[in-house]
Amino acid sequence: MSNTEYVSLKVNDQNLIQVVIIVLVVLILYTYLVFWIKINYDFSQNMNGMWSADIAFCKAAELDMAGAYINDGTIYLFMVADNEPIVNCMSKYKIDGWLHGFSKKHTFDLTINDLPEDAPFSKKLKMECSDNKIRLYKGEDTFLILYKNQSLSEL
Repeated sequence: MSNTEYVSLKVNDQNLIQVVIIVLVVLILYTYLVFWIKINYDFSQNMNGMWSADIAFCKAAELDMAGAYINDGTIYLFMVADNEPIVNCMSKYKIDGWLHGFSKKHTFDLTINDLPEDAPFSKKLKMECSDNKIRLYKGEDTFLILYKNQSLSEL
């Protein structure tokens, strides 16, 4: 074997290794992207439906009932105290991109445009979603905790 053939074989082996590495990286990125899109799609679909505050939270907050109906980026909030609605409004929210990846907890900015002046919270809140639970909060103050009501959501 001459020196030229040896060098040629070595270059071809290096090229093969580079091609294999590139193919593996592309496959890994493709697999990650497919799972990432599926998880985020499932998450946004799971957001749709009826959400209700539990009895203990309502008693602690001196509410008769509270809940939300969410459908494709629109949230309808209601809170009732002493048989009178204190919050009855609808607003848009936006999932801020596909940046959440595989996280089990997602946090969004929520601006409630139709909020009455005497509402128990401000128009700009954070909405934290995880494991069929939504928490509306600002700073350390939690204003509403909701749980997915599967039976009402399927109607």
